[in-house]
Amino acid sequence: MIDQAQVPIEAKPKHAAAGLRRRPSIGGVLAAGLGLLIVLAVGLTLWLSISVARQNLLRMMLGSAEMVLQSMVEQVKENLAGAEHQTAFLADLIERGEIDPANETRMMDVLLGSLAAAPEIVGIGYVSADLHLLAVGRDDGRFSRIDDKWHGDERVASWVAAAKAKAAPQWLGETRIGPDKAFALIRVQPVFKGGDFLGITLSAVSVRALSQFLEKIDRETDINHFILAGRDRVVAHRDLLVRHGNAAAARSGRGSGGRFPSLENLGDRNLTHIWDERLEIYPDIIGEKNLTAYLVQGGDQDLVFIFDQIAGFGPEPWYFGLYASESKIEQPLEELRFILFVGLVILVLAVALSLAMSRAIVRPIERLAAASAVVRDLNLADAKPVPATIFRETDNAATAYNAMLGALRWFETYVPRSLAMQLMQHSESGVISEEREVTVLFTDIAGFTSLSSRLSPPELAALLNHHFGVLAEGIEAEGGTIDKYIGDSVMAFWGAPDLQPDHAARACRGALKAAAALEADNDARRAAGLEPIRVRIGIHTGPAVVGNIGAPGRINYTLIGDTVNAAQRLEALGKAYIEADASFIVLISGETKAALNAGTETAGLATTYLGDEVLRGRESETAVYRLDQAESGS
Repeated sequence: MIDQAQVPIEAKPKHAAAGLRRRPSIGGVLAAGLGLLIVLAVGLTLWLSISVARQNLLRMMLGSAEMVLQSMVEQVKENLAGAEHQTAFLADLIERGEIDPANETRMMDVLLGSLAAAPEIVGIGYVSADLHLLAVGRDDGRFSRIDDKWHGDERVASWVAAAKAKAAPQWLGETRIGPDKAFALIRVQPVFKGGDFLGITLSAVSVRALSQFLEKIDRETDINHFILAGRDRVVAHRDLLVRHGNAAAARSGRGSGGRFPSLENLGDRNLTHIWDERLEIYPDIIGEKNLTAYLVQGGDQDLVFIFDQIAGFGPEPWYFGLYASESKIEQPLEELRFILFVGLVILVLAVALSLAMSRAIVRPIERLAAASAVVRDLNLADAKPVPATIFRETDNAATAYNAMLGALRWFETYVPRSLAMQLMQHSESGVISEEREVTVLFTDIAGFTSLSSRLSPPELAALLNHHFGVLAEGIEAEGGTIDKYIGDSVMAFWGAPDLQPDHAARACRGALKAAAALEADNDARRAAGLEPIRVRIGIHTGPAVVGNIGAPGRINYTLIGDTVNAAQRLEALGKAYIEADASFIVLISGETKAALNAGTETAGLATTYLGDEVLRGRESETAVYRLDQAESGS
């Protein structure tokens, strides 16, 4: 009978019940808090909507900036997606050997099919490591084929070198291709096979469609849009299009070689001011969005630039942006500034109040949940009592948890944690007693009677506790369940409650690990001038009844049957075989040996046949083997 005074559970003072009634409840706090928030939110919405609705600032600013810029980004990704997919698809075909680049006819057919499947691609090809190009191109709906050595083309050589160095697909920036020298982006994908670099697949995507897209939204919004590669080169702009017979695109690219035209060569004087000194920054326009907005002096008018920086389309980041005159943007903002300021103050107060109330309610629940998670895993050594809270419900839960924790710590003392964890994984209906093949292990200390007579009771208890800890480490490392301690003996088993097809091998490995730990412990004992502990271990495999055995009020999860007796008899038989200077001997039965032979996880295990013995309580002979650690490399 356990003395209740020993259980570490604090009693609740009598006056605490009255204190609980004075504490607010979660329901009351939530009702008051939500009511206050609703009054603030609805009142603020009704008051501000009268003025804000007329101006429709959100539609103008965020509709023209965030949504349009996002559309620009999506348009670019849509234009480039085909090139990414086709270069990866071709590289995969080559790497898997489904097409051979040396078969130029087959290769050209595949390239032509890939080009036809992606109308946004104007060219697609394969360049071998020795710069042999196979490619097809598209020009005004017609397809052309290229089969050439490009040893002298430094541009292609740089593409191959960059792809090989990075060993990953990438966008390599722009180039000019085709008879009209149109700008295109180049996508390359390195091709490796067996670790060897074979070459690259590449696709070229025209960017003319991007300028056409920007021209369309310029007309719809009366705002100027642009896409820059880095801070100076123009990817897309309406002035890049050839309109009214005027070759604006050709003139704008003059002198730029194979690179996008610069801001100076574009012809849009306002856009050249994008990087001028900023007169004012507009964080209130963009809020928490990932955008940049500011005001600059642009000639005879002030200009507001709003843009987003996106990486991944080439060596430099791209800027997706728009600009407009300050008067067009600032007018509705000026009218709403005071209202926005008042609304912001109220919103901050409401959010701060909401957060404060939420944290006050959630914090104790979180602490209780975290503590319960520790208990769920039966890590009771790490479990800490939950402190009291101001709320009646959570304080009651904390009190119940602390009482449960104290009871579970006593429970942990008498029930192995590993067994409890295994049983918890079974269904709520419990464990059904059944016959199952298992492997049972028994240990016993040789000469224990003599050893115990020289020790005081506290010394003997300390010795056994330490000894059992040494053995348990090896047993539990192999998934074994320690059933009970009988005097100086340990009984453990494998194969229940969880099915372990390799239970015999697990038991043998666990025995050797326990023996190795015992040997190391004996070295420490000898160094301290103490007598070493010598242990006999018996292991037997066979059928046994496993399940809950005992009276309704006191049951054990254990196993019974002749298999248990045979393991104990094998352990006792170790007296005849243990060497005088040995720290341990492990004897296994022929049944265990047969189970090892039938399994596959037997590395590190070696056996020596000792003979056939008639175990006490049995009539037939049992083959007996000594279990040893296999030598390295055997």
